[in-house]
Amino acid sequence: MTIFNRNQLRLNQIRVQDDFDRCSFFHNEIAARMIENIDLMTKKDFKNILELGIIKTAIKHQFTSCQITKTSNFYNKKTNIDIVCDDELLPFKNNVFDLVFSNLNMQFINEIPQFLLQVKEVLKPNGVFIASFFGEENLRELNHAMQLSENEIYGGISPRLPPTIDVKTAAMLLQKSGFKNPVSSLEKIIISYKEPLSLLKDLKNMALGNILCKKSQRFFSGKLLQRLIENYQNLCKNENGEIQAQFEVIIISGQK
Repeated sequence: MTIFNRNQLRLNQIRVQDDFDRCSFFHNEIAARMIENIDLMTKKDFKNILELGIIKTAIKHQFTSCQITKTSNFYNKKTNIDIVCDDELLPFKNNVFDLVFSNLNMQFINEIPQFLLQVKEVLKPNGVFIASFFGEENLRELNHAMQLSENEIYGGISPRLPPTIDVKTAAMLLQKSGFKNPVSSLEKIIISYKEPLSLLKDLKNMALGNILCKKSQRFFSGKLLQRLIENYQNLCKNENGEIQAQFEVIIISGQK
């Protein structure tokens, strides 16, 4: 079943490529935590690394002596992409890479089991796979405010939240796909913003727009936006007048 419009994801990423640096701090922070997990998991020296689905690489400074093959959904000469391909269709031979690194991509994969099997095939024996994706409680404050606002404006809510995988299920999927030593962990990051609009701009610049195939065709009106901002501030404003956004990220890893 096709849940996500992968072509829309590609278009979103193309649109934000010039502004991605403004919010790449989040991707870089998650990448750093993933690398810490790798260090705890294995002291293996990696020679060939596959970094999947990037807008901008987040690991080149940590693996300076390695050959890094970078893939993206679109061509961007600024990032020196090696191969343009969709994460759901990896065009590599078997047993090629020591490490496959997927940072905040898996939440938009339609067939997770099939994706994991492809990753396993391209890894060398004892190769490492590590990935991060948003969890089921990601941005719960924003989601709550959006549901309130839509109900008030339209008298109902529309599909905006993608299906999610919890921590236990993520580890089980790795194990079912044949990965050894499957590990999953939960990371929570709270970021303060002066206003909800700043958060919405960051999400847009991270290419995290709604790409559900069954998303509502209702126009996101100025009236809905204003009500969303008001509800978010009423729900989440702290004593300093700022609003907080809690990101929930799951990191999984395993060996072939």
